[in-house]
Order: sequence, then structure tokens, then C-alpha cells
Amino acid sequence: MVDDKACIFKIINISQETPEVKTFTLEIPRSINFKFLPGQYVEVSFYDNPNGRPIDEWKGYSISSSPVEEKYLDITVLNRGPFSRKMHDLQTGSFLRVKGPYGNFVFDGSLKENPVFIAGGVGIAPIMSMMRYIVDKKLSYLTSLIYSSKSIKDILFYEDLKKIESEHGYVKCTYVLTQPDESKWSGRTGRINEEMIVENIENNLNNIYYVCGPYEMMLMVSYILQKLGIKNSNIKTDLW
Repeated sequence: MVDDKACIFKIINISQETPEVKTFTLEIPRSINFKFLPGQYVEVSFYDNPNGRPIDEWKGYSISSSPVEEKYLDITVLNRGPFSRKMHDLQTGSFLRVKGPYGNFVFDGSLKENPVFIAGGVGIAPIMSMMRYIVDKKLSYLTSLIYSSKSIKDILFYEDLKKIESEHGYVKCTYVLTQPDESKWSGRTGRINEEMIVENIENNLNNIYYVCGPYEMMLMVSYILQKLGIKNSNIKTDLW
């Protein structure tokens, strides 16, 4: 259910994920029934204190936590642009106004097809919500992720993803770096291409593809998937 009425959420934790990205954990007020689907986003605005005067400036951020968590939600923020820079200056204990949830880029747990997640940069945020949900609900999907980052230090949720993959045999993660330090990285390099998808995804034609990342990357991946014969209805993209 979408709620366009703003509610006040308290920041209870801030995690420095990478040099440019922070995850803000927001406490869901007990007075509201806040529910969201994996992949959705919220709009936030600044609120200096519970009795302060709010500023009417809003920006949307994807939720990266699982909907199974009912006491809090995480939003993952790239430090780019004036609003996000202000976000990165906030401290634990600060307050935000929150509206939502919004968005149709969502994972449907009733799907019969296996999900394939293809992400670039901070586009992993809504996909992380989906993957955490699959694990939390113990859904019986063969789950694949291809994730593109600049370098090792830019891989968001790297430790969480490795833990998920090691503990759940039905999850397979493939990482590709566009600007790797060759002395520290022996994995895939370059940009996501047709070969990577064919080699790492089983039953290509029978999956649902969730693609999120920079606009050019989503266009290229969508083109590759269509070239492989994937139906448009099986390709879900999240346009920022």
C-alpha cells in the first residue's frame, strides 16, 4: 500500500559500504503499518528534529533490506548530487520524513520461473532486497546474480553476498570489475556481455531477468537478453 503522507523515521545506524556509498537503517515507527515489496523504494526528505520545520525537498532511494524485517528498513545512498551529499552528512539519531513505498520493479515470490539478477553499481540495492527476501522466506528458486562494479572496493554488500552464496547452494553470484587492480583480482573483468550471461545462467530462456544499474548498462543488457531470445515480458528494468 502506498502512503503519500509523510511519516518521521529515525536513523538508528549508518554503515559505510564503500568509499562512496552508505546504508542508512531507519526505524519504522510503531504507530504505522509500513509494508513494502522487495525492490520498491521510498522518498525521503530532511527533518532536523521531531519538532523542527521540515524542508520540502524529496528524493527516492531503493530499499535494500528484506520486507521480512518489520522493525526497520535500509536505504542505500550513493554520494552523488547535492541531496545525497547532505544525506551522507547525517548522523545516527537524525530524523527523516519518509513517504511510500513506491515502484513496480518488484520480485513476485509466486513466480514459477527462476530469477536472474543483473546489477551495476548501486543498482544492487533493490536486488539485494529481493535476494534477502528469497533467503529469508526459504523460497525454492535457483537464483543467479551477475554484478558489475568498478573495483573490489566498490562491490556493495560483498561480504553479505559471499555469505548468502556459501550458506545457500541455490544462489550463484558472478562478479565483474570494469577497473580492477590486476594484482588483487583474478575474476571477470570488462563489461557484462553475452558470453558472461550464457556461461553463468542456466536455462536462459526460462528465467525472469531483473536488471538495475546505470541507464546505458541497462540498455545494453536488455539488448543482449533480447538477442538471446528472451521475451520482453521476462525482462524487468528499474529506470532511475
